[in-house]
Formats: sequence, C-alpha cells, structure tokens
Amino acid sequence: QPVPQQIQRPTKPPPLSPAISKTPEPANVKAPASNGTDPNGPLDLTKPQIWISADGRPLEAYFIDLKGNEITIKTKSGQDLSMTLDRFDDNAPLLAKKLKALKDQQNQKLAQAVAKRKNMKVPAVTEDDLDKSHSLMNSEGNTVAAKFIEANDERVVIAMSNNPNRQIPLPWEKFSEESQALLEALRRLKKTMVPKFSAGKANKLPSFSNGKFSGYNSVIETDRFDVALYASTTPWVRVMIWLKSDDDSLPPRHFAVNFENVYYYRSVKRNPDGKIARNKDGTPVYRWPRAHRRVTKFDTPLEPSMNRENITLKGTFDNGAKFEYNMVLNSKGLMFWSKLDEDPPAKAKSETDRIVKPTKLHFTVGVPGLIQDAKNVTADKMQAIVGDAYLSLRPQSGKPQKYPFNEQWTVTKKKYAGEKLGALKSMTVEGYPYGDTKLTAIPLNSSGMSFGYGYNYGMQFPFQGLYFAYSGREERFRHEIPKSRALKVLLTEVD
Repeated sequence: QPVPQQIQRPTKPPPLSPAISKTPEPANVKAPASNGTDPNGPLDLTKPQIWISADGRPLEAYFIDLKGNEITIKTKSGQDLSMTLDRFDDNAPLLAKKLKALKDQQNQKLAQAVAKRKNMKVPAVTEDDLDKSHSLMNSEGNTVAAKFIEANDERVVIAMSNNPNRQIPLPWEKFSEESQALLEALRRLKKTMVPKFSAGKANKLPSFSNGKFSGYNSVIETDRFDVALYASTTPWVRVMIWLKSDDDSLPPRHFAVNFENVYYYRSVKRNPDGKIARNKDGTPVYRWPRAHRRVTKFDTPLEPSMNRENITLKGTFDNGAKFEYNMVLNSKGLMFWSKLDEDPPAKAKSETDRIVKPTKLHFTVGVPGLIQDAKNVTADKMQAIVGDAYLSLRPQSGKPQKYPFNEQWTVTKKKYAGEKLGALKSMTVEGYPYGDTKLTAIPLNSSGMSFGYGYNYGMQFPFQGLYFAYSGREERFRHEIPKSRALKVLLTEVD
C-alpha cells in the first residue's frame, strides 16, 4: 500500500519563533527594531530569511526571485508576496541581490546536472525493477537498500526496504554517479509506462496495479495533497489522504477516513465445565460483544480513475444488508455520507439464541502517530519531529481547546480543568509536520449527530493513535448519515 512516508528525517524543523507579521504593511504603532538576516553572513535558500520592514518589523520568509527593484518572497504559511525593496530596511537590497546570485548559481548547477543525466549512459531495466529494492550508494560511499518511487529534475523519492511505507525525497547529488544512472533509468522507464489495472473481486474494487497508487481505485492529485480510495476493504472502505510540503525534509503525512459500522450481539457466558452461567434468579448471564459488518460484495465495479470526484459505492454486508457509501473527492476538500437497508434482526426463540442488535453506521478520521516510541523518546527528538504541530478541538458550546503535540494530554488538560468539552463542532490538525496544509473535519449539520474522539493505544501524547468518530445520535440516523449531515474534511492552506 503506497503510503508516502519518510524513511529518515534528514533535518530538524526550524526553531519555533515568536509570532511575526505575515505582511510588512505599515502599522499605526511602530514596533521595536529587530535584527534581520545578515547579508554578509552565510546564506541558505532552503531556510527562511528575516526581512525587516522600513518601520522595523520582522517578516520570516523564503527568497523566491528579484527582478529590478521588486522582490518576491514566500511566507512560511505558503503565501507569495511581491513588493518593492523600498518597503524594507537598508540591508534588504544587498540581501536580495546576494540571494538572487546564489539562486542563479544553483539554477545553473541544476541545469548542468539535468543535461548530464540526459546524456548519461544508463543500465537496462524492466518494469519488475520498479517493484524491487536496489542497493543505492550515497555521495559519502554508504549503501542502503531502497525502492525507487518517483523523481523530477531536482530530487528522487525512495522507500527503504526495511520500512517500505515510509518514503523520503533526496536531491540527486546525494547519490553516487552509479546510483544516479540506475535511478535515471528507472525514472525514464516510469515515464513510458502505461497504467495497468487489476480486476476487481466480490469485495475488492478494480485497482491500479503499478505505479505510485498501486492498490487504489480512484485518485485525486493536487499540489498540496493527494486523496485515494483504497480498492480493498480493510475491513471497511477506506480513503487515504496525504498532505504534501515544499520542505524536502517533510514526508507526506497521511490520514485515513473510514466508512465503518458497528453492531452488538448477545452471547451466553459459560462456566469452565461448559454449562451456562446463571444469575441467582436462574436467568442466563449474557454478554454483549461488539463486532463489525464485512463487505462481501460491491455492486458498483468502478474502473480505476485519476479524476473521478463523485463516487457512489453500493454493495452487500455479510448479513445481507445493502449499503450505499457516497463521497466527493476534489481539490477543495472531501465529503462523506451513507445509508443502510437492513432487515430487522430475528427475535430469539430460546434463552441461548444469538440476538443481534441493528447495525449502526459511522465515519472515523484517523490521525496516525508521528513517533513510534513516544514514551521513551527524548524531548529534543520529539521536538525535532512534531515542531509546533497541534490539535484544535471546537466544542458545540464553550471555548476551543488547543493541544500541542509536544505536550502530554495530562499537562494540557490541566489548563482546561473545569471546562466541559462535550460534543465537538469540528477538529483541526496543523503545524510543522503537516507542511502548509491543515486538515479540518466538520459536519455539515450536527443536529441529531454525535462527533467525538477516541484513541487506539497509549495516549501519552495527543498525536499517538488518535481518531474522531462521527455517527447519528438519534435513532433515525442509525441507518443513514444523510447528505444534509455529511462529514466534510477540509484541506486548506495555513493562514
């Protein structure tokens, strides 16, 4: 399952800095002077510079271009700004000039490297090599076993063989010339490939069988995120989301939206001798375990697609109930609703008969953990991974609550002691690990619905195993989450 993830973190996130102005517009009150980037010091285009406005306010932004007296920069939130240099202090012209020269030099080197690879003699490769791990050597002479994922003129994306679900982009110059030749051969081959498809089965949709989205049925790619409908039930229907970033050190972070269901059934407790355990009045002791309905058949054989936005999946559960799952997947965001046609459960004829309660539909939005061993990881290591990421919960009533990812639940909750969170109106995840995109889950209409959170394992920190569940609170919404109460997942640029 091609979940683009990082194999190793090459750099630490930028240190957290005090809030700064997003734009150098003049203020009514002059702020105190602040030190900007020294134009005579070491400069790095991959890091933001501190630009000082004419009235002394700092703006942290990346250099993009300089044309005449107009400079283009990009804020850390991803906003492009173009303005004349007289809007900044006296250091800005020299800083912009030196950054422009540095960028021109890097572009020249990039063009030379692209031309060199274009004329490079590459080894013969086949489509099977795209699915294999290869021994790749870096520029320092160290070798790793990794699989080629994709490449452009600036970087190569590989996945380590010991952790294939985690991927990382690396500049071409990080590899030896021999490894570059192999990677270039794989890149050329992938460009010529025609997508292949695998036929669907009873409970599996047709899917792409090669390339980045092998195993998926419907895919939407955008500049900031990718979304894909998984072809298999796991055991439920799943949609994956990957948030991208312009920062090469950040892997695409993934989320999952699941069409789920739950039901409870009555079972009789038995003693070690096999006899029915009974209460004092002679009635059996019952238990009510929970279980999930499995998809046994899809009635809608959707062919694989890279541009299908509106999807309706119809099929059958293991008890014969008919379901309909609806979703909208596009560059603006996602929307999910569903319904179920299920016969009333049969009544018990004896005290040992299995009684099944009606199935209840719900959605979950999963937030995968960022650290494998959060309990034992050092504070510095954790900070290097999570940076300023946080979870924001907005309740139906009361004030929003913010949970930093570098802080334990118990510590954060003390800040909200006495404040009842209750049912949620929305949840948002954003911050350094997720690049310039934030994910917000919000119901269209929460009347008669329930939206809350839970976790699957050791919840020492809020980023470990967190999920949000959305379902009907009222009985009329047990078998249907109508479009008027659909769950929206918004994928928007950070403010």
